[in-house]
Amino acid sequence: MTAEPIGSVSPASFEFIRRFLRQQTAIELTDDKVYLVNSRLGELARELKLSGPEQVAQELQRRPHEPDLCRRVAESLTTNETFFFRDNHPFTALREEILPKLLDANNMTRCVRIWCAACSTGQEPYSLAMMLTEHFSSKQFRFEILATDIDTTALTRASEGSYKQHEMSRGLPAIYLAKYFHRKGALWEVAPAIKKMIRFQQLNLAVPWPSVGRFELILLRNVLIYFSTQTKADILVRMSSLLAPHGVLLLGAGESTVGLQTPLERFSVGATSVYRRAVQVPAGTT
Repeated sequence: MTAEPIGSVSPASFEFIRRFLRQQTAIELTDDKVYLVNSRLGELARELKLSGPEQVAQELQRRPHEPDLCRRVAESLTTNETFFFRDNHPFTALREEILPKLLDANNMTRCVRIWCAACSTGQEPYSLAMMLTEHFSSKQFRFEILATDIDTTALTRASEGSYKQHEMSRGLPAIYLAKYFHRKGALWEVAPAIKKMIRFQQLNLAVPWPSVGRFELILLRNVLIYFSTQTKADILVRMSSLLAPHGVLLLGAGESTVGLQTPLERFSVGATSVYRRAVQVPAGTT
């Protein structure tokens, strides 16, 4: 029997990694993701000074309860693709219609709480904070942004708020770069006033959450695609219970609640699909 090449995991190890990731994060690796496992575990192997992805898998099988190794393997396999003002039209909908209505509904408390779930390296919550400062600072509201992710390495980068030039060129308007960033060596750093609007916290969406309170706005964008149907429904049911009575939820452009049992209903704001808790009609009411 020939040994597996140094640059790839064996079929048995791929199955083990698939089960491991499902247990740790509820993320489902499909059969066509062998290349991703080889690439990501190959990078981790270099960091750990191991021979390749197969040895990483073997080390994990040998030490399945070592927290640091489990964390590093899981984080290496999660996707952190993100950029400023991603997809653009949701931010237009937020600026022109969604946020003005939320502010009207919260005129008594003068506070709007926002949750950016799966925030990765922070471009989404920083985009929100800049937009709020640019367009709504005169409203004398307090905006609280909670930004969470399962990946502690990505969260560390997010909380630092420092980005390379190629990251700045992905979606960030020039006026925002000039007003809300300053150059620090080869990096661009977010202004302190913008950083102060955001609280970063590690959170695994697939397990019971700590108490996070209620929110007027939740952004759960481009993450449900990695979960099973049951896990998607479970996350959305739990999120719906955290929406304020007038609160709304935004999903990614390629995501929807179609085929899922949730208490959410969809409506459109321009090109953006938005979700809110469905109104319960009392029995006997027509």
